[in-house]
Amino acid sequence: MIKCNNTYYGSLTRIADLKTRPFTIEKAPRSIWATGDYIVGYVTGGEANLELSDGSIQPLKLNDLVVGALGDRAATYEIVGSWQLIDEASQPVEMDMICGSGIFGIETSRCSKHPPSPKFIYEGHCLRLDKKVCMKDFGPKEKPREMPHCKIILLVGSSMSSGKTFTGRSIIDIVKNDLGVKRVAAAKFTGAGYNQDCLQFSEAGADFVCDFVDVGCPSTAMPADEYRESVLPAILTLLAEQDADVIVGEVGASPFEKYNGVE
Repeated sequence: MIKCNNTYYGSLTRIADLKTRPFTIEKAPRSIWATGDYIVGYVTGGEANLELSDGSIQPLKLNDLVVGALGDRAATYEIVGSWQLIDEASQPVEMDMICGSGIFGIETSRCSKHPPSPKFIYEGHCLRLDKKVCMKDFGPKEKPREMPHCKIILLVGSSMSSGKTFTGRSIIDIVKNDLGVKRVAAAKFTGAGYNQDCLQFSEAGADFVCDFVDVGCPSTAMPADEYRESVLPAILTLLAEQDADVIVGEVGASPFEKYNGVE
């Protein structure tokens, strides 16, 4: 292993115990790679800022080690890319960090106003007892599906930075402090794994906040059927368990971003 400056854990690790329980780092055959696998890479170039599990931003330096996850992104306003384009035949195995939450893949396109994705070298998968450590290991176990039975305020935006989270914060504040609603839950149904929006909902007064990361997904850039059949029901079940009086939900992306929020 190359001598690294520091080790940082991207915000996609916020559901896992990787910081508190030991694991090994070993290269895995490409045939067993999958979305949500926790992997490790080190910085080889480009400007890099990593969102940590507490939502703070950590500037990265050359040879810093990052624990993140394989995933896809379809943010046309920033970066589009996929882990499935990582070429194992190249030695060393090169990859990009296509989202500051710690999603690893290969950048396929980007907005002209956005800097290129930082470059990384694949160091290996996170393993325990010779088995991959994956995001889904820390998601909810199989359980009967439930639907929330309360009022739901759903915020739909047509693009990134359209004001969905700002509006959600304001609504949570009004519902809690002005209307006196006892228990408010909030959810981010679509996106690419950043924790900032969820933290903002919590700061605004939400008693419970969740997103797709909590059910084991790095992003919602996935086939629509998969999202509707497994991811969305899992999020709704988490919300139903909270016995909230009101739920504030955020969903949406531009028509060109396949995040399954608006079609």
